[in-house]
Amino acid sequence: PVVRYMEYEYASKEFAGMKTQFMLGEMLRSGKKIGKDLKKAFEWYALASQQGHIPSKHCLAGMVYDGEGCKRDAKRGKELFEEVAKGGYAPSQMVLGAIYVGEGVEPWMAVKWFELAAEQNEQYVPYIANYLSGFMPEKAFEWRLRAAQTGDPNSQYLVGKMYERGNGVDMDAEKARYWYQLAAEKDHIKAVDALRNMDKYQKRA
Repeated sequence: PVVRYMEYEYASKEFAGMKTQFMLGEMLRSGKKIGKDLKKAFEWYALASQQGHIPSKHCLAGMVYDGEGCKRDAKRGKELFEEVAKGGYAPSQMVLGAIYVGEGVEPWMAVKWFELAAEQNEQYVPYIANYLSGFMPEKAFEWRLRAAQTGDPNSQYLVGKMYERGNGVDMDAEKARYWYQLAAEKDHIKAVDALRNMDKYQKRA
């Protein structure tokens, strides 16, 4: 059953710890079950964060950085993300890497934080490649290839595309075909189309 807001708030204050406070912050931030209230969400995240709850501090950093439920302070938000990231929290490491990409000032700092996040969770690898694609093409190719080697069909297709176009790597039609073929075998439609187009081009040539 849906818990009414006042009952849940009372229970959180009187009986529950920081995990429940975090859950209440999540509910108030998203608006699920009890209605959206960013200011109160901020307050609950802050309360749990003060007790050392890492996910709450991560969310608090995001709200400060974006100005949700509080005055926006990008510098302070970044500092909070860095504090949590240094503690080894992978989501904050990913966000911090993305912030450095957006700033475009210290590219290797972005790579540093992305690498730390990926060490904990390989599922981040395709997203890291996306972040770096328009920022550091050669580095993006390395990450894309890493994701493709895990068997991810979309990454295999994108590696093929990078080889075909010479984006971040030397152009190589044979390697492009190889990666397209791997993705096509997993019914990746765009890879199938790419192979078909390569065949048409070769016939015309």
